[in-house]
Formats: sequence, structure tokens, C-alpha cells
Amino acid sequence: FAGRCPLGVRSTVFLDYADVRKNLEFVDFETQWARVASLAPALTRERALHVMHVVTPDGAVLGGFFAFKQLTRALPLLRPLALLTHAPLASRIGPKIYQLVADRRGREPCGAEGCLVREEAPRSPGGSRARA
Repeated sequence: FAGRCPLGVRSTVFLDYADVRKNLEFVDFETQWARVASLAPALTRERALHVMHVVTPDGAVLGGFFAFKQLTRALPLLRPLALLTHAPLASRIGPKIYQLVADRRGREPCGAEGCLVREEAPRSPGGSRARA
């Protein structure tokens, strides 16, 4: 995830909450690139900047909609969304919708009081352990 992206941080907090078994490890590619490179050697910083990536237990690297689709299978709280992500035509329409959201997200830290993103170094959710 991008630790300086408000949407990335909010998504990570939500996914950490949804990960009741604590199987996910959230890796901030902006501050932990060596870890990212060890998990997904073919992934570039440029690609990581544009879409979320998931490394599956068998080492496959999925990005964007397909990463989210994998999470709907892996996280019990997201399983109802699996009906949408696995529906006919979802693999054609889903990436377009995902990209629309990704292209429009802000990269500036918000200024709201109580915002999760601050000027100081970004913080990962505690206690997480798999790859996202």
C-alpha cells in the first residue's frame, strides 16, 4: 500500500479490520521497498503507485481489481462482495471501475482534524501478517 495516500491508508485500516484471522501483511511500498521487492521482484514502483497488489500464498502477484477479487475470497467479511467480483463479466467490467477509482484518488494528505494521514512518517496497522 502507499502509506502517503489517504485512500491507501483508509483501505489498509479497513482490510486490517476485515482480516479477523490476521493473515494479511500490509507493506508500505513507499517506506519498505526492499520488502516489496523480496515478495514481488517483478513489481515496479510505478505500477505499485497506481494500483493495490496482493501476493497470494503461492507467490502469484495480482493487481488492481484482481487483487481486490482475491481479498473477497480470503476475508470472511468481504465474501458477500465475492458474488459481484465473480459474476459473469466482472473480470471485464471490474478492472475499468477499479481504474476509475484509482485514477481519481488524491495523493495529498488530508488536512482534517483526526485524519489518519499526517505529515510524520506513515504507520502500518499493528499485528498484521500476510501480503497485500
